[in-house]
Amino acid sequence: METIKIKNWDKWQSYRKDRGTPPWIKIHRNVMSDSKWVRLTDKEKGQLVSIWLISSDKHGVIDADPQVLKKICMLDEAPNINKFIELELIEPVDKNHDNHLTTKSDIHDAPETETETETETETETETETEAEAETEAENTPLTPQGGNGKNLKTQKNNFCKTTLDVFEHWKQTFSHPNAKLDGNRKKLVSSALKLGYPPEELKKAITGCSRTPHNIGENDQGQVYDGLHIIFKSADQIDRFVNNFNNPPRAKSKLDQLENSNRRAGEQWLAESSVIEGECHARQ
Repeated sequence: METIKIKNWDKWQSYRKDRGTPPWIKIHRNVMSDSKWVRLTDKEKGQLVSIWLISSDKHGVIDADPQVLKKICMLDEAPNINKFIELELIEPVDKNHDNHLTTKSDIHDAPETETETETETETETETETEAEAETEAENTPLTPQGGNGKNLKTQKNNFCKTTLDVFEHWKQTFSHPNAKLDGNRKKLVSSALKLGYPPEELKKAITGCSRTPHNIGENDQGQVYDGLHIIFKSADQIDRFVNNFNNPPRAKSKLDQLENSNRRAGEQWLAESSVIEGECHARQ
């Protein structure tokens, strides 16, 4: 064993190899709850992070000699490589393995003018929806074994597809072919999903709104109220429209509408009469 490789390096680090030596590495927050990490002493944790930093020059591969690591990582004492291997935080690399140790001359250093902020902005900018998905995935183990833990990238993609699927159902239901899934609409759908509603239930709420006479324009103003901000306003609102999906409200007949119109006209006339009567008394 001449070299070692950081376990799952390519999965957890996203810096493009063709850009040369990375100015930064990622340390995911969920490392704090990983069973392997918590079995390390504070000293060993510092050693492991130092090894991560130095190995980034060779895409996760580094010399396996503890004495060499002590020098290049500027440690007070040589790290216990065998313990890191036992915990599967690092893994040995065979001589004939493609991931051989490279030299400085093999890698083109990043331009001096490139800053960490510029690089991270280019490679790590996330949409609001992706941020929500990463929050849900923050309990994923650092080095999953035997299928435990979900692939963060897959989870993000699934979340985006679900959001888009619900939005497309809304577009088709209310005939809004040119509607765009902007940040506000993404937030409305993702918030409803975070409440625990399955996508199919949210689709029922959308369809239920389309079966609600008041929301489709059968009101005094003749105004349509079909926005996502109305349908997904709250859990009560979602439940109400799901109920309307299962039990659509009865549309008012023309006679009902006429009666309501006459009643409102009468109420308005009485109110105006009271005002006029009051003014007459005041003049007397």
